Amino acid sequence: MEKQELINALTRIQEELRCRLAEELREEEEPLEEIFSPSSFSNKFETYRYKYTERLDTLGRIIAEIQRSEGGRPTFKAISVEAGSREDLLSLINERLAKARPAVVADLKIYRERPDLWVAIVICGF
Repeated sequence: MEKQELINALTRIQEELRCRLAEELREEEEPLEEIFSPSSFSNKFETYRYKYTERLDTLGRIIAEIQRSEGGRPTFKAISVEAGSREDLLSLINERLAKARPAVVADLKIYRERPDLWVAIVICGF
């Protein structure tokens, strides 16, 4: 398998994981604030962390190492996304990442700009 084919295959796996994570979060019956609250422990948090974020992070690192192994150096790009609700923002982030196909998401900041506007800044390595 060629280097780019390998990277593309791993990137497709990342996209699938991101889509599944977003779908599970949308369908979650327990309030997300309770699952992700820093003041409480949640088994669901640990499940999401292991099932998705650790795998996504590991895949991103593998892709970056493959790029470095042959002299390639990842470049980084900032992607900004805005939406009226947090749920819409998560969907838009996933759509933008699927289109951009980054090798790694280096950083993600989500904040509320105004009561009716959520903003995300995603730093991606390619």
